[in-house]
Amino acid sequence: MSSTQIASVGLAKAKEAGHDIKVGKFPFQASGKASASGHTEGFVKVIYDAKYGELLGCHIIGYDATELIAEAVVARQLETTHTRSWRASIRIRHFRRR
Repeated sequence: MSSTQIASVGLAKAKEAGHDIKVGKFPFQASGKASASGHTEGFVKVIYDAKYGELLGCHIIGYDATELIAEAVVARQLETTHTRSWRASIRIRHFRRR
């Protein structure tokens, strides 16, 4: 029995579907939230279209994956690009520092 959660949204095989892709992988170990909660095993993998930057898919394996995937679902539905995601995360971090 395992307590690891797995969640995904979007295209799992974007490359096979003919997209030129960029892939980003972020380990839970690098997350302050994961470190604070003591759940540092796992990762987030995002898949973007290389030409337009559109989010094509996201895969999360680790603690609270089924909760975290909700943000990727919204981003996918809104056809978010990697630039918009980056800008939003910068604004959130800036807002939290105030």
